[in-house]
Amino acid sequence: MALGQAGHIAISMALVGSIAFILGVIAENKK
Repeated sequence: MALGQAGHIAISMALVGSIAFILGVIAENKK
Protein backbone atom coordinates (compact mmCIF):
# COMPACT_ATOMS: atom_id res chain seq x y z
CA MET A 1 0.00 0.00 0.00
CA ALA A 2 2.76 2.44 0.94
CA LEU A 3 4.68 1.62 -2.22
CA GLY A 4 1.58 2.15 -4.35
CA GLN A 5 0.91 5.51 -2.69
CA ALA A 6 4.53 6.60 -3.19
CA GLY A 7 4.34 5.53 -6.83
CA HIS A 8 1.13 7.49 -7.33
CA ILE A 9 2.74 10.59 -5.79
CA ALA A 10 5.82 10.16 -8.01
CA ILE A 11 3.64 9.86 -11.13
CA SER A 12 1.61 12.93 -10.10
CA MET A 13 4.77 14.97 -9.51
CA ALA A 14 6.20 13.85 -12.86
CA LEU A 15 2.96 14.83 -14.62
CA VAL A 16 2.90 18.27 -12.95
CA GLY A 17 6.58 18.75 -13.80
CA SER A 18 5.93 17.86 -17.45
CA ILE A 19 3.03 20.31 -17.68
CA ALA A 20 5.11 23.07 -16.06
CA PHE A 21 7.98 22.36 -18.48
CA ILE A 22 5.65 22.50 -21.51
CA LEU A 23 4.09 25.77 -20.31
CA GLY A 24 7.59 27.18 -19.78
CA VAL A 25 8.60 26.25 -23.34
CA ILE A 26 5.43 27.86 -24.73
CA ALA A 27 6.09 31.02 -22.70
CA GLU A 28 9.66 31.18 -24.04
CA ASN A 29 8.43 30.72 -27.62
CA LYS A 30 5.98 33.62 -27.24
CA LYS A 31 8.80 36.06 -26.41
